[in-house]
Amino acid sequence: MKNKEVQETLRQVGIRLIEEPPLLSSEPMSSPEAAVRVLGEWLREMDRELFCVVNMNSNLTPINMNVVSMGALNVTYVNPRETMKSAILSNSAYMMLIHNHPSGSLTPSKDDIKMTDQIQSAASLMGIPVLDHIIVGKHQEFFSLRENNIFSFRNDIQYASDISKLQWTQQVMERSEYGGQGQETKESKLDTIMKSLEEGVEKIFTSEQYHVYLDTMSKFHNYSFNNTLLIALQRPDATLVAGYQTWQKKFQRHVKRGEKGIKIIAPVPVKEKREIEKVDEETQEIVIGEDGQPETEVVERILPRFRVTTVFDVSQTDGEPLPTIEAKELEGDVIIYEDFMKGLEELSPVPFQFMEIEGGAKGYYSKKYIAIQKGMSNAQTMKTAVHETAHAILHDRDIMEENGLTKDRMTKEVEAESVAYVVCNRFGLDTSDYSFSYIAGWSTDKEMSELRNSMDTIRYTSSQLISDMVDKLQEIQKNHEVQKGEDEKVINAGGVIVKFSAEFNSEWEVIRITNMSRDDVGKLIYDMAALDMEKWDGDYITYLEQHGAEITLIDSSMSSNGLDPEYYDFEFTVDANPSVIERRRLTDEKDLFLQTDNYYMVYQYDHTDGDWGYKFMGLDIIKNMGLAVDGKDYRMVYRDNLNENESLDELYARFNLEQPEGFEGHSMSVSDVIVIRRNGEMKAYFVDDVGFSELPDFIRQREEIINMTLDQAAKQNDADTSLDSRKLNIDCKNAIEQTIKENYDGTHLNPNGAFAVIENFGVERVSFVLANTLHQRFKDGRFSDRNKQWGASIKIPENIRQGADLNKDYIVNSHSAVLNGFIDLVRHEIAARRIEEILGKKRVDFAGKAKGYATEIDMNNHSDIDEAEVTITADTKEFEAEGHEGTWHTVDEREYAGEKFFLMEHDEYGSDVAGIIVSEQGQLVAEDLWNGYDAGALEAISEYLQEKGISVEGLMPEHEPDELAYKIDDNYFAIHTTEGGYDYTIYDEKYRELDGGVYDDDTLPITKVIQNLLEEEGLSIEDANIIDYEELMADVEEVQEEQMQRIQLEKNCPASIFEGFHREEALQTCEGIAMQFTKSKGYLTVQAIEEGYFYIFYDSNLHEINSNNYDVPNVSVQKATYEILKSESMEDMECVKVDYKQFEAMTIQHSKDLLQAGELRATSEIGRDEAALNGLSRAEVEGDVLYHAQSILEEMGLENEVELLAARVHGSRSREELYRNDSDLDVVLSYRGNIREDSFFNELNANGMVMAGIKVDINPIAEERITLAEYIKESDAYLDQQEIKKLAVDLDNFSFDYDSYEYKDNVENREEQVEKIIENISNNDIEGFKEWLTTVSEESDIDSEVITARSLLTRLENIEKNHIVIKETEQNTITFYVAECMEFPSLGESHENLTLDEALKIYESIPAERMSAIKGIGFDLQDGSDYEGKYGLMYLGRVDRENVEMIQHYKENHAIQNALDKLEKYCETSADKTVEKQQETNRKKKQKSIHQGLHR
Repeated sequence: MKNKEVQETLRQVGIRLIEEPPLLSSEPMSSPEAAVRVLGEWLREMDRELFCVVNMNSNLTPINMNVVSMGALNVTYVNPRETMKSAILSNSAYMMLIHNHPSGSLTPSKDDIKMTDQIQSAASLMGIPVLDHIIVGKHQEFFSLRENNIFSFRNDIQYASDISKLQWTQQVMERSEYGGQGQETKESKLDTIMKSLEEGVEKIFTSEQYHVYLDTMSKFHNYSFNNTLLIALQRPDATLVAGYQTWQKKFQRHVKRGEKGIKIIAPVPVKEKREIEKVDEETQEIVIGEDGQPETEVVERILPRFRVTTVFDVSQTDGEPLPTIEAKELEGDVIIYEDFMKGLEELSPVPFQFMEIEGGAKGYYSKKYIAIQKGMSNAQTMKTAVHETAHAILHDRDIMEENGLTKDRMTKEVEAESVAYVVCNRFGLDTSDYSFSYIAGWSTDKEMSELRNSMDTIRYTSSQLISDMVDKLQEIQKNHEVQKGEDEKVINAGGVIVKFSAEFNSEWEVIRITNMSRDDVGKLIYDMAALDMEKWDGDYITYLEQHGAEITLIDSSMSSNGLDPEYYDFEFTVDANPSVIERRRLTDEKDLFLQTDNYYMVYQYDHTDGDWGYKFMGLDIIKNMGLAVDGKDYRMVYRDNLNENESLDELYARFNLEQPEGFEGHSMSVSDVIVIRRNGEMKAYFVDDVGFSELPDFIRQREEIINMTLDQAAKQNDADTSLDSRKLNIDCKNAIEQTIKENYDGTHLNPNGAFAVIENFGVERVSFVLANTLHQRFKDGRFSDRNKQWGASIKIPENIRQGADLNKDYIVNSHSAVLNGFIDLVRHEIAARRIEEILGKKRVDFAGKAKGYATEIDMNNHSDIDEAEVTITADTKEFEAEGHEGTWHTVDEREYAGEKFFLMEHDEYGSDVAGIIVSEQGQLVAEDLWNGYDAGALEAISEYLQEKGISVEGLMPEHEPDELAYKIDDNYFAIHTTEGGYDYTIYDEKYRELDGGVYDDDTLPITKVIQNLLEEEGLSIEDANIIDYEELMADVEEVQEEQMQRIQLEKNCPASIFEGFHREEALQTCEGIAMQFTKSKGYLTVQAIEEGYFYIFYDSNLHEINSNNYDVPNVSVQKATYEILKSESMEDMECVKVDYKQFEAMTIQHSKDLLQAGELRATSEIGRDEAALNGLSRAEVEGDVLYHAQSILEEMGLENEVELLAARVHGSRSREELYRNDSDLDVVLSYRGNIREDSFFNELNANGMVMAGIKVDINPIAEERITLAEYIKESDAYLDQQEIKKLAVDLDNFSFDYDSYEYKDNVENREEQVEKIIENISNNDIEGFKEWLTTVSEESDIDSEVITARSLLTRLENIEKNHIVIKETEQNTITFYVAECMEFPSLGESHENLTLDEALKIYESIPAERMSAIKGIGFDLQDGSDYEGKYGLMYLGRVDRENVEMIQHYKENHAIQNALDKLEKYCETSADKTVEKQQETNRKKKQKSIHQGLHR
């Protein structure tokens, strides 16, 4: 019966394996690379650690894969027994272990190595060898424990560790399949193509091949790295690929006969069914059936697999033409540029700012913005923006640190430049200027995994940017179309009004076009203005109707109906030189200023020129940058009536939540301006960082802009007629280019060409076109200074229309050097024509055509000119000089070889422009003169005289240079003339001044002076090499500027701030320097780190506002700080030193004050590294703890039920004086939700968390029981007391060591002495200690004593400063009681409301013979907490510290801790042992009597 019951109770349990095919493919795992190819892509998508076992047959082909364990972010737990289960049931020949690190770090932990060893031992016993243990990172990079010799493998199977050994594996597979000889298996195909990939990776890293690879990537940006490389290797000219069937069925095209396909890797996912245990959806527990066994269900899942497939490029096919892509490609220039930059900036992590960048850089990325050089071409600007955006996406320091990534500078540049190349190539930008000559050198020392990782990063980032940019551009284009539609709705109601008028408005006509948008009409009439009038014969109505315009006549000069002619969108002047002006938008705004109704207008910063200026900046930042808000920087984007009592906040909300129809701008943000007119009063308000600020000058500024622009518009007809007639200007520009082309033989330029151009287009138009070219190309050094000054003297009206500078259309595009010669000829021709006007004679060529000087006028025969009534004297004024604008007057007169020459200044500009010299007859002799009759002027006079046949020998003084410079060995010598002598200076090799002076003798030539000076220095002129004086002065000026900057920095930030800082020591202690800015009251701290220095800027409220690394380790902290200040443009801010320790305490206290004030932040936000945390920061530790806790909650399925509030570092490692090397790192974690503190504690600390080598002890507290502020307050009180105790012990020890004889004479009991010191410090009675320590530090000759005394003195002063004393309120919350029977106090003598001293006296007074129970002392706590009430402290002469301190609240209470300490001292010294003994005797007697009574 009994056996039968047992048999019925025991049920047979069968274990079976549910067969699962390989997870990804049947590829043999014959190398770590092959294993990662199979499993890496799947594992990298996991956000927590997974530990997997792959079971393999004897061919190393996977049988199945088993997920043994799923852990948290950085930990998973594995039992060796579980790993063996699937291997045994699968009849595995080999096992492979593989797990992922979501953090990206590949370094195996000690637990990884230990676990591997355990599993290997277990597998060895079972006869199933472990091939390897592989750790996979975020981007399929991996770490093989076997390849890195972390564990050994002994077996006759060779495990391939490089791609070359795969051939052996392939041969084995071919032989193992009988009859398969000569046929390539799927596995061998995949092996072959993977081998090609590995070889291809090595090949692409040359400049030429790398270009090819990136070109392919740009065309196939959605393809994987492997397939992109395969296409580049096999067919780099491919543009669109598809399979054989796809070309036929989808595109109706067929592959040409004989074409060779492109091999790529294609996914072939399969559906698999598997039987799993059924899980209850609510409880997440396994469902048990009636038979007591788990219920099962069949589920279907998709398993990705891969195979080799063949595709063909479109060039290899024939058939139907490909359908056009619906999305618009990048076309044109301005519109695309604006859309591209707008879309890219929206994708960029930081905004763009256009600025002048020193040093020739085109752009750079900072943490706050991307800087782009102003004035570059649109294409270069776009390339630079993509490059820097790639940096911002890939190389942000915080993100890289968070992901555990480190990249050298060259790797960053390779990645950013490659992304820019791919993206720009995809969008049709010219990429021919990209050079990757450095790519081979960069890749030489890189591991294959690193190269693949970088290439995958480039591919992924490029693909993402291209896809996102396509979406953005389509969205922007869609918005354009929507806006265009909205515009058309509005415009179709009222139409676009155009006024056509004759010259001087003698005749005019106003029409309305009802079926076109304003932009379309504008384009149409601008195009019409640029055409020859013959093309439309002045019949603008017919021309417009032919282009689809529906026209209604409104009014005309012939039948005026009184329509106000101000209300039109465009005015077209119909004459020989048609022109267009726009007025409606500005007149609308002007009309609004004149209205009396209540209304508002919205203005936004206008950055159509690419300059973002102060857009999105608050007033404080704008002022700090030295800027001011100006109405000219804005444009009106919306206007509407103002509702009664409508506020600024309501307007702000409207333009962010539900933007009104017709609104053209971005959502309302900082830097926008709102103009409100209410009850006749008009005000402008700036949208600031917080609230709104009134702008008193904004309305006046806008009125000035409107009036000025309308005035310009009124004058535009005249300007267009004379100089800016678009068509004639373009024709003139083309004629100049053609003339130069026809008249330049490669060496000389025929002068007759200038004559012909001027004859055809006139002096004014030719001068305008050439001067405009010089304006636009002013920085081109191939144009002479005199030509540039001539060009600058001609005013070029601004010609901006619809955001485009139309003057750029008039730039002559001939070669600059040849064009410069042509300008000389034109200026000469213009001068000659002016002389003609003076002489009253006309020139004709030999054929009678106006071309050159006539025979009757010989330019070398000045008698004709002499006959002209032109005579220059010393009193000449208002003289019109040839080739120069304005009038001139004489300032100096000199005579050479009997000829008079006159130095003249401009009547209007005086010495602000270069002077000229003319002859007595007014002929221009010299120009571009800044120093009167200098060497250049004398040379021009000499040439003039020689042309007249006058000998100048002996008449002109021999010219000597005014300035010279030499390089002598490593030094430099410079000299220049001064009034009465010479000034000279000697510089060292770094251009710093060594010596110098004045040589007071102007009778000696400069060469003789140099020789004399060098001889005085023991040098010879023969040893000197002459160098360019201006270049030397530029170098000297740069050094002097740096020195001045250094002097300014040293003045504002003196060297005393850095005294006492030693880098090597600071690396160990984590100490730094701290300073405060005297004006802003902000702070800066700088700490030494291995990479260089880490700095943090704080505002005046101690909030961290900016932090970063200065990655130059081999410079002093002073140099680093100066560079940091310069990088933040703060070198002109004065600062004072702040004690670093004190500043540390200030920031910590500030964080606590915020907490006590009710401002609960997730972390303390203290980002400074601390020695007590082994170089970590509190914020870093607290953030990791929160992350760890969240992952634990997710594992427990409580992430929606428990809310993590905040974490704080506390305990001994939060106090520098309390922690030891073996101290744990205590972190308190505040939470809200339904989980017990003890349960949460166990889960959080179950597996131990270690940071920087320190064990982390996480203490969770429920907010319902105690807030974080209350907990930290209690914790600090406890730590304060511990710090006092530690200081008391250190003071006592130092006193004993300093003078042990005196100490022994005055102190009988050292423990009592420590108690007295504690009491004195607690009561802030420390003056005696301070005086003694001060005396010791001043009088002692022993360094160690001085150092210790000063350290103790500092600690005392800190305690005094921070008022760390036991609070009376805390003392008043506790009293003590004594009971003869602690278990039942009412059964014997009992006393309450005592001090501890009173309790001890009463305790001693209770006689031993009365002890019928256990006497003792306890406390009665009344502090309003959950733990108030009575609790025992001492029983039978034993202090129960262990049980008391199990309650954290008691452990952190100063008064209770003091009582425990005092009672322990009492028990050690009292004679209470006899009492204890007597109590024990009484207890035994009582037990005996009870025992006897029971038996009776």
